[in-house]
Amino acid sequence: ADPHFSRLTATQLVEVQGMRSEFVHVAVGQSVDRSLALPPPDVMDARALSVYSSHPEFVTVQNMQVDPNFGAKFTITVTAMQVGKTGCRLHAVDPATKRVVASMLLLVAADRPDVKLFHDVTLPALTSVRRRLQYRNETARQMRYAVRSSDPAVATVQTPELVMPPLGERFVELLFHA
Repeated sequence: ADPHFSRLTATQLVEVQGMRSEFVHVAVGQSVDRSLALPPPDVMDARALSVYSSHPEFVTVQNMQVDPNFGAKFTITVTAMQVGKTGCRLHAVDPATKRVVASMLLLVAADRPDVKLFHDVTLPALTSVRRRLQYRNETARQMRYAVRSSDPAVATVQTPELVMPPLGERFVELLFHA
């Protein structure tokens, strides 16, 4: 509009739809499990539910339990592979009637991981070299680690995933390029 709002130059329609939201904070390369619940009025007469994620590469759904008297409960696992904020939509659907029972917005904030260990690696000039770096799982539960290089032109990870028992040790295999 003009400065006196006497002549209209553009019109925009903005629609806002309310959606339940959950906020998850995670470090890159680590996973966070979160239990979510749907109240009985949302579940109504559904005997089973399927939950779909708009980003299944970093949000997976597990352990769905449905009880018409108490609602539904399920667990999601969030794994972030890059720094930043991302939104993911979750839809709970009754597979028998194809009715969307509930929708929610999952807001994921991923920070850089804490650097807790440094390795000095001496490399010969103009030669590709393989090195093994020992890594220890400091938690008392089995962990799955995703390992990646911040600069694949310098070094590539030969073991991109490590599954480690509680307090166990494994080697990370690296290839340093010439």
